[in-house]
Amino acid sequence: MLNKKNPFWYVGIAVVLCSLLVFVGCDSKSSSESSSGDSTSGTTVSVSTSPASITQNTTSIVEATVISNSTGVAGQIVTFTVTPATAGYFTPAFDTTDANGVAAAVFTGTNVGTATIACTAGGSTIGTSVMSVVSSTQTGGDGNVDISTSDATLFADGADTSMITVTLRDGSGNPAPDSTLVKLVAGEKFVDLDGNGYWTNGVDSIVSDANGNGLWDALGIIQSS
Repeated sequence: MLNKKNPFWYVGIAVVLCSLLVFVGCDSKSSSESSSGDSTSGTTVSVSTSPASITQNTTSIVEATVISNSTGVAGQIVTFTVTPATAGYFTPAFDTTDANGVAAAVFTGTNVGTATIACTAGGSTIGTSVMSVVSSTQTGGDGNVDISTSDATLFADGADTSMITVTLRDGSGNPAPDSTLVKLVAGEKFVDLDGNGYWTNGVDSIVSDANGNGLWDALGIIQSS
């Protein structure tokens, strides 16, 4: 998984919406998984992306699982690449598999289009997955929550900041009323496996564990404006 000593914190944002007047719905999150490998050695690389479709300049968690004889292979260096190269970039560009054979990186999509994600283990075994990067101006059909940040990566120096903008729309694509409550929490980045928009202990997966306790922890302060 991602090294917890990395000087960057990846900010995970959980959004909880409560309104008696309007239900803003339809979680647009999705994920994809594919696998390929070397049939001769019996080693395969399974690649998952969550979500599988992102808006321009936002991120997706990419996990590569290296498996040999139905068992995860630890200590394998996995390199993350994307085609075309202009589609975006990975942070970090490579990672070492954990005890379960899993390595992870954060993909930032910088240009609109289809991106082919490739994860290479041991220099030869490759797993791929296809994801899409769409324009941030596109809106959903049954209601959505759009979140954007002025800077997706911050230094942990107590001074670096990022402006967070949240746009809520109802099922007709209209902005939610002023009475809609929005709760923002900054914390360690995690994979929202159950798609409920917030950390679920025992279900979701931590990507960057700053204090190594195996749990999601709130980090930083968000001031409303």
